[in-house]
Amino acid sequence: MALSAAHVSSVNAASGHTSGVASTVTAAAPLLSIRGLVKRYGGLVVTSEVDMDLREGEIHALLGENGAGKSTLLKCLSGLQGFSGDVVFGGKSIRGAAPHAIVRSGLIQVPEARRIFGELTVRENL
Repeated sequence: MALSAAHVSSVNAASGHTSGVASTVTAAAPLLSIRGLVKRYGGLVVTSEVDMDLREGEIHALLGENGAGKSTLLKCLSGLQGFSGDVVFGGKSIRGAAPHAIVRSGLIQVPEARRIFGELTVRENL
């Protein structure tokens, strides 16, 4: 089952309002905007036409079964995998940008980890 726009929901942290794919709670420009993101591995469609707007102050959840494309979507946003469609962060397209450039722009993925390094600071662990 490929990840699609139906798997994404958002909640405005201030009001608690839940919406469908993209929040319409505020008129503020999205901090992160995803349009028509498609990722294929050969003939297998892993993400299909994902559209989503994330605004400051909102809380979002990305849910799906194992193999649904959640990690793939995050890898696309991090510049680790190519995709079709567009991703705009902070008003600039990051499609095709190198991972280090995306991190410098402020979009950072914190991978799941089962442990921390006790000798490092919180910042260094991130």
